[in-house]
Amino acid sequence: MNKFKLFTIFLLVTLSSLLIACGGDSSSTKTVATPTASIGTGNYDEVQTVTLSTTTEDASIYYTLDGTDPTASSTLYTTAITISETTTLKAIAIKEGMNNSAILTVEYTIEIPWDEMLDMVWIVPGTFQMGSPADEPNRNTGGDETRHQVTLTAGFYMGKYQVTQEQYEEVMGTNPSYFHGGTDREPVEGEIQEKRPVENVTWYDAIEFCNRLSIMEELTPAYRINDSTNPDDWDSQGSAWNSVEIVANSTGYRLPTEAQWEYACRAGTSTIFSNGDNYNEETGYDNTSLGLIAWFSANSTSRTRQVGLLPANAFGLHDMHGNVWEWCWDRWANDAYGDGTPRVDPMGASSGSNRVGRGGGWGNSASYLRSAQRSGDSPSRWTGGLGFRVVRP
Repeated sequence: MNKFKLFTIFLLVTLSSLLIACGGDSSSTKTVATPTASIGTGNYDEVQTVTLSTTTEDASIYYTLDGTDPTASSTLYTTAITISETTTLKAIAIKEGMNNSAILTVEYTIEIPWDEMLDMVWIVPGTFQMGSPADEPNRNTGGDETRHQVTLTAGFYMGKYQVTQEQYEEVMGTNPSYFHGGTDREPVEGEIQEKRPVENVTWYDAIEFCNRLSIMEELTPAYRINDSTNPDDWDSQGSAWNSVEIVANSTGYRLPTEAQWEYACRAGTSTIFSNGDNYNEETGYDNTSLGLIAWFSANSTSRTRQVGLLPANAFGLHDMHGNVWEWCWDRWANDAYGDGTPRVDPMGASSGSNRVGRGGGWGNSASYLRSAQRSGDSPSRWTGGLGFRVVRP
């Protein structure tokens, strides 16, 4: 080989080395590690909570839930993602000075039968202290929270969840909810619209639902109006409905008594809330601790939330505090328990035009969610924060 050819080869090798050193070859730029998901592709019969991560330090993860490829303009991942319906999750990791990661794609098929959400939890009979101590913070002095002993001699089944919009529509043929999913009333991203609690229902609507569901399931309806247990025979909602009777030995669905509701809410506790007092004398109620079990003004984002997303109480019941207020059977009286005498299987006041609501809702502050908090409303009233759950023997 002559000297000229050797010189040419040497020059080409030198130039190639210089190009690589100066970044002329993009293959030397590192690539961000592809994100991973804590739960993989699959079929699931319950809500999934998914976390994302990447092994590349200081990289940011962006994701989509509609099947489109994510970019730096997509949602930035900062906290666990709730997957409550069939969803395609895509994620990409990005870091300045590095090539973007490959796109992670995970397919979640979520199939939760509508009737599963009406799962009934058996509540054992027992004795408890109903009401609140005189020094409980923000106690409702006008609502008669006089502490007294109550004994429930018979166990009962109670809905694990508040009645949902899809359940109500299945039984009643309509969905009256204010938070119906339209403009400015949408669910939080990742939550299922149909599994938000039904609201905007009157007390009359709730007892009609109970009888219609009982008939559908071939149970003996609990309520009788004008000598009939078939709502088709009942007149339009009004004064006659105020004389509704409970059918003795009936097996059907019904609203809980106020005593049943508080017994189930407390679930063996005597604290302000079922997960503790959540109160500090200097700072007041601890919204963070309460927010672990309840949707209310501090965390609801001013709307109802899908039922069952937060942990259940010790009896296995979800959303007993917050989300929506719950109608109870009892007539309202602001002196119902004033004498503090022990009671056995109480059914509420013998007279009064209003009915009891319990639990507090998405728009209320912490004190309204206390286990002992009582409220009374006209049975014809409906609001976007008032729903119900059911019980049966």
